[in-house]
Amino acid sequence: MSASHGYVATIIFLTILLCLRTLIFVPFSYYSDFVIEARHGFNKQTVTFFIKDKIKKLLLTLFFGIFIGVVTLFIINKTGESFADYLTQFVFIFIFYIYGEFIAPLFDTFRELPQSELRTRIEDLASSLNFPLHRLFVVEGNFLLFYFLGSKRSSHSNAYVTGFYKKKKIVLYDTLIGTDNSENIQLFITFKTCGYFLYNSKFYNAFGFGTVNVSEMPPLIGLVLIAQYLISPLQELLNILMVTATRYNEFGADRFSTMIGYGDYLQSALKKLYRNNLSFIYDDWLYAKLKYTHPPLIERLDAIINDSKKIS
Repeated sequence: MSASHGYVATIIFLTILLCLRTLIFVPFSYYSDFVIEARHGFNKQTVTFFIKDKIKKLLLTLFFGIFIGVVTLFIINKTGESFADYLTQFVFIFIFYIYGEFIAPLFDTFRELPQSELRTRIEDLASSLNFPLHRLFVVEGNFLLFYFLGSKRSSHSNAYVTGFYKKKKIVLYDTLIGTDNSENIQLFITFKTCGYFLYNSKFYNAFGFGTVNVSEMPPLIGLVLIAQYLISPLQELLNILMVTATRYNEFGADRFSTMIGYGDYLQSALKKLYRNNLSFIYDDWLYAKLKYTHPPLIERLDAIINDSKKIS
């Protein structure tokens, strides 16, 4: 198969795959938004808005999915067995730069958080922690890695940190600002930024720690097929490992916030966040350990109380 045919086959394959996935999941998404979410007062979408959102999502997914697929195929063809290193760099740049700078603004308007007590608190916090805060945004409806959130679509609240190296950006959902006070939001930002320190070598050093014919098959299609049908049986195990690592980081973030004196604020903020989002506060310990990336509220409160006792 010629190189040009390989690209054509990849584009056709990805187009069919992505369209089928969208058609399969739209009914489930509709039920989730207009039945489950609406029943609890979270859904704010109209049917028209929902349809427009899905069309935009499909078009964007096709565009960037095919773009990533073609670039991936190009990298594989040009670099051979060492493609993994180059592909990892491309994915990293795409997720942490292209998404934040070009994709998210296509769906929602990001505006600078105006001068206020809240902005002052967050900037002072970032300064006190030597966190490289570059921009501070509020977003009304957030398109986060192909999943829609924000007050245009839902009343769930959250925030996230993005950006490269010394130019970190903090993005607050307007739903978070509308349902919480400045102290709790400041604490929430402390929690979100702690990952910068948990994986920062200077932070560790400060505490005394060192440091068809298969040969003719377009490679990307082969990778997708391998991932779908050979690696899938291992997916559950990988998910458990990922959940375990994420839970460890969540507890670490709580511990970090408690360590710098925000233990009481954190307990109050978590209770309010769980109440506003109608989240489960407790579940079977084994199921939660295997499935919940965020530990249930009761587990987190117990850990915060224990950490506070150790510090005092």
